[in-house]
Amino acid sequence: MSRNLIKNPKRQKELSLKVAITGHTKGIGKAVFDSLTAKGHTVKGFSKSTGYPLPESIDKLVSEILDYDVFINNTYWGFAQALILDHLLVHWADVPNKRIICMGSTSADLVVTPYPLYTAAKKALETLCHLSQSKRVWPLITNLKLGMVDTHRMEGNKEMKLSTKDVSSIVHWLLALPPHLAVPEIVLKNREQLPVIG
Repeated sequence: MSRNLIKNPKRQKELSLKVAITGHTKGIGKAVFDSLTAKGHTVKGFSKSTGYPLPESIDKLVSEILDYDVFINNTYWGFAQALILDHLLVHWADVPNKRIICMGSTSADLVVTPYPLYTAAKKALETLCHLSQSKRVWPLITNLKLGMVDTHRMEGNKEMKLSTKDVSSIVHWLLALPPHLAVPEIVLKNREQLPVIG
């Protein structure tokens, strides 16, 4: 039975969850917000347009999401993702049945980058995810390291990219997993983004 849950995500049954997500008005966040809402989850989005500008609203944001089952840490604003995660873990440490999905990036692996602040922020998020996972069982934390995704930020870039639907499907898969399964990290790239060896 457990093999089927991993091999065939379509057989998994998603329970209706209360989900909080940051950065839900564009790109990845909007796609995830819309797909979770369509599946019947109760989803609340937090962004500048809904009264949560970052970084000054981190404490307000964290206090609002404490009663949710899932937090999707999506928004990028400097080091806000790592700061939000750090603040939330103070409250969710060892609280059963809580799940956090952090939208990381494969750029965290880069040594040379045209976007050093973005790379450093995603590396900080990845590091905090790893350190937090090693200290506790709950909440379940997944760092979803994404390659390039076809969003407004990537317009004009001719390389093959993931679709926002690809990312949404992985989020649904994670939310449908039984609570005894932890997935600390997923690296998701378009096949064209993989290095060619040989």
